[in-house]
Amino acid sequence: MAADRTGRGPSGRPHLRPAAGPAAERGAAAHRLRGGLVDPDQLWSGVRLTDLAALVGLGAHTPRVLVESLQRGGSFSSVVLSAAQVRDPRSLLAVGVNGAPLSHDHGYPARTIVPGAPGVHNTKWVTRLTFGEPA
Repeated sequence: MAADRTGRGPSGRPHLRPAAGPAAERGAAAHRLRGGLVDPDQLWSGVRLTDLAALVGLGAHTPRVLVESLQRGGSFSSVVLSAAQVRDPRSLLAVGVNGAPLSHDHGYPARTIVPGAPGVHNTKWVTRLTFGEPA
């Protein structure tokens, strides 16, 4: 999966949407995260957070990001990932696991996968990423 920024969102900022086809597959990332924080038997696939930041013109100075979920209320409806977490090449906006699209239980349509973060802090049902100032 890759993303393009041909559309504009309500704020006038580039709006990211999934792209398909061979070019998209070249931009895909896949990782197994170990250490008991995210199930090590799962192979997550998606787009690196750094690649998404680059698509909206942030380049090498990737800032922190606010991740928002469809989940309403509770402590996991949104999270702010630090700039260091976003810059980790293993941090993904995952859209698949073990070669299949995410199921609802795994966070369809997308979820974050961040090394070193407990599984419950890898936000499911992601609806929006808002990149902020460098932290």
